Amino acid sequence: TEVHAELAFAECLLLKAMLTIVEDENLVSFVKAGLKVRQAYLSYKECWTILNKRDWSKDRHKADFEGGVRLGVGTFNLLMSLLPARITKFMEFVGFTGSKDVGMNELLKCYRTPRGMRQFLSCLILLGYHLFVIINMGKPQESDLGLVKTILDDKLSKYPNGAFFLFFKGRYEMVQGRCA
Repeated sequence: TEVHAELAFAECLLLKAMLTIVEDENLVSFVKAGLKVRQAYLSYKECWTILNKRDWSKDRHKADFEGGVRLGVGTFNLLMSLLPARITKFMEFVGFTGSKDVGMNELLKCYRTPRGMRQFLSCLILLGYHLFVIINMGKPQESDLGLVKTILDDKLSKYPNGAFFLFFKGRYEMVQGRCA
């Protein structure tokens, strides 16, 4: 139960950081948000250590905790890998690390846990990354459209009227050049 509280704390800090930026877009808010993001990052690192070191044999909530940790760690790593080299060096100096491969692997593990509470969010992050971020960065060859199709086929079979998945399906068709 304490480990789930740590994970919830990390997730809340991340949301609070986003709200801080949205609330007031000045330098002070940006610095405050940065400190909250750093605190969330450290909390996720602590959760990662707990996930790998704890004896989970008697804990029936491991899958939910693991999904949350993988989602957070994966998202942090993926976002850090998108930053320009100069900013990445500064972020590493401050204590952040990021790897695209680690980020994608963790998000895919979260996505492939069908009963996980955060599987839905990992789908949205993966779809957004492959259909928007990579395309808008001018690297369409790095977009995994096979994975996108797999996720969309799976989710639209379960939720044929799901707004998020219909939106991403439209974007997928547009990226494919099928604008009708």
